[in-house]
Amino acid sequence: MAAARRMATLLTAFMLVQSVLGLVRSDQYRDVEWIFLCGISTLGLLLSHLDATAVARSFRHETPVRLIGGYLIFVAVGLAIVWLGMWGAYAFAGRPTPIEPEAFKVVAALDLSFMVPMLTVGGVLLWRRRAWGYVIATIAAIQGALYLLVLSVNSAVTISRGVAAAPGEVPIWSPLTIFTALAAILLLRNGSGASLSATTT
Repeated sequence: MAAARRMATLLTAFMLVQSVLGLVRSDQYRDVEWIFLCGISTLGLLLSHLDATAVARSFRHETPVRLIGGYLIFVAVGLAIVWLGMWGAYAFAGRPTPIEPEAFKVVAALDLSFMVPMLTVGGVLLWRRRAWGYVIATIAAIQGALYLLVLSVNSAVTISRGVAAAPGEVPIWSPLTIFTALAAILLLRNGSGASLSATTT
């Protein structure tokens, strides 16, 4: 499980930097794309050397996989709806985006192409108690908590600068940050328990 935790820490560091850059200035977006590619490459390299079955066996059988898996799927669907809804409002109703349109396009594209699928896959596989579900769900939960924290801070900053009226998006992102962090902590705390049963569905 220590290998999985190191992998999760490294990947989420990449994705946190990506998120921060993506929410600051539009002239940094080529850098964001490179960081995104580095994160994907790092993930692939680390996963190729990971024994997912051994990781899964380190989790307690009592781990609330359906509760956590269902929650991750909920967050994924919610993020997809938010990004697509904002884009639809901008494209068809002329409403302004939270950040510059070009910047918004890149951030939304990266989230919809990586964050949302990872949360969904991790949630579904964890719900079904698949070995890779424990790995992907743990990474996705940590990454998601960090990313939602960035969104919360960014929302607070836009309010302080007078760009958005209080409370803005803070009531949305802050609770999700807390709950996603709790999901990540719950997975990590259960990751050193007794082995899973030989066969689960």
